[in-house]
Formats: sequence, structure tokens, C-alpha cells
Amino acid sequence: TVYLLDTKELLPGEESLAQIRLEAQAFVFSGDRLVLRDWQERLTMAGGIILDARASPRRLHAPQRKAFLQALAGKSTDPASWLKALAQRDGAIQLNQALKQSRFSATKIEESLRNLKIHDGLVEKSGWYIDEGRWAGFIKAAKQSVTDFHATHPEQPGLPITELRTT
Repeated sequence: TVYLLDTKELLPGEESLAQIRLEAQAFVFSGDRLVLRDWQERLTMAGGIILDARASPRRLHAPQRKAFLQALAGKSTDPASWLKALAQRDGAIQLNQALKQSRFSATKIEESLRNLKIHDGLVEKSGWYIDEGRWAGFIKAAKQSVTDFHATHPEQPGLPITELRTT
């Protein structure tokens, strides 16, 4: 079953983001190409590129999901674009998780992550690659928590790390 995200009907030659739900599981990676045929395999109905191999059927029209898919549309063969969109959607990614989700080689992913750190504001912390804006938000929230704690409990030496982790 094909669920269109941007339109109700797709005419020949038109393009749209869509979610495809299969009757059985398929082994695919983000960036793989696909061809949809009728059940008798006589007619080619459509073609496309898999943008999110792990998409959930829930929240099909969520703004965050649409932004992720639109960021990848037309750029799904570029590992840097895919990694940047993934980091913005999820907030953070790990190298081994990125390798599991894509068809790109370890070398291409590592090279792209290095370039994203240099040119596109990805921050690396303990094996995690974090969107720079999200990292700045974490730092700001942590500073505010420590400041608030010291204002409320000046007699204490500092905010316990277990409390800081929950902020």
C-alpha cells in the first residue's frame, strides 16, 4: 500500500513523498532504489528511492518527519546530506547506528562526519555526533540548572550529576 504525503493523487510523471507498506518485511537501506510493479509484474507503476528504511507507520504526516524526508529528497545518494538530516531529526547519531541504517560504506560515512564537523556544525562527543543547535541547547539547559540549584541551595557544593541528567 502506498500512502502519499503531499498529495491525494499522483499522475504520470509527477513526484511525491510517500510511505510504502509491504505485506512482508524487506531488507532495504536508505538510499536504495525501488520499482513498484503490479502483482502480475506486467506493468511498472512507479519508481523511487528509499529515504527512511526504518520509518514507523505512525505519525506519517508529522512535521518533523516531513522535514527529514524533504531534506533528503533529491539528495539521498549523498552520505553527508543523509547524515545531516538524520542528526537534525534525531538530535544525535552514533557511527555504528548510521552504518546499520544506510547503504553507504564506513569510509564514506566517517569522511562525511568529519566534513560535517568542520563545515556544518556537527559536534562530536564520546562517539556521538550531535546537531550543534541541540548541543548548545543542552549546554544552556545544564548551565541554567546549575545556576538555579546554587541559588536555591547555596550551602551545597554542587548539583548532583543524577539531577543534572534529568534536565
